[in-house]
Amino acid sequence: MNTRPAPAAARLRPSPAPGASRWAGQGGFTLIELIAVIILLGILAAYLAPRYAGVTDEASRAASQAAASEAYARLKGASQLYLLDTTTPSQQLSDLAAARYLPLGAGSALNIGGYVVKYTQGSPGGDVTIQVYGTDGVTLLYTKNYGWP
Repeated sequence: MNTRPAPAAARLRPSPAPGASRWAGQGGFTLIELIAVIILLGILAAYLAPRYAGVTDEASRAASQAAASEAYARLKGASQLYLLDTTTPSQQLSDLAAARYLPLGAGSALNIGGYVVKYTQGSPGGDVTIQVYGTDGVTLLYTKNYGWP
């Protein structure tokens, strides 16, 4: 049995050169490590995806509400200008559209911020319903009733 100590050169390893990686010469990641990382990323994506979808839906709803508020602000401004110019209050959307204070297109529609906004009034001086549609003009996103300004 040989109990002789190893030579000093074998016991001492040279320290790596400054700036050299201590992992130099290693082969990289194993297949098990890569699979574990992929599984963890999949779990993280499955957890975050529904939350992201909820945030985008909420942002879309807030933007359509802002478009409805903007549409009502334009209606109020047009009504006030009509009153200043004619000294009689307007009672209908058609008064404002005919005098070109409210530039309504076909079907009492107006484009605001990429949305199609439609005004509906039941009776002269009655409440106004503002409906906000998507860019396709078909998908209803938001509806709000306002009093005549």
